[in-house]
Amino acid sequence: MHLYDQFILRTDQPFDTTVGSKVLLVDRRAVYIEGHKGLLTLGEEEISFRYGKRRLVIKGKKLYLKELAPDEGYVFGEIEALEVVDA
Repeated sequence: MHLYDQFILRTDQPFDTTVGSKVLLVDRRAVYIEGHKGLLTLGEEEISFRYGKRRLVIKGKKLYLKELAPDEGYVFGEIEALEVVDA
């Protein structure tokens, strides 16, 4: 079971309202991403992913991609901002 699914179970959220992309920020040091459609940019100050017609942009310092799978990923570093913008 994915980490986000465990979070939904523990917070009593209905699964049918959580379909699609999921982003979980952990203590401004890590971001868990699920449901992305590909990596767009990879840099120490910005990493972005495609989410359909939008982009998830993670900004910070010393950012790095620890793991990337076809639909999920883990970004670590000093997270300063998360933005969802039109592609």
